[in-house]
Amino acid sequence: MALETSPLLMMPSLRLRITPWLQKGTLIYVKAGVYEEYVSIEKKKKYLMMIGDGINQIIITGNRSVVDGWTTFKSATFVKNSKSPILNGL
Repeated sequence: MALETSPLLMMPSLRLRITPWLQKGTLIYVKAGVYEEYVSIEKKKKYLMMIGDGINQIIITGNRSVVDGWTTFKSATFVKNSKSPILNGL
């Protein structure tokens, strides 16, 4: 499928925004790589599973800091606000 190989769709934060949310659950696969972005899982995103290629294969990084005016919470590169996501291999 052409959409699967697009570099933009491999970004976890973009996948979270465009993936249709199903009542029974949603699965998002994250390929190995370095992602310079900020991922936030909203409270309303229930029954979410994110699976990756493995620890040390996926790096999510950013450059926000308290010195630049960000709060400690808002400077996080990966935020889980939902109660039920399952994150494996990220």
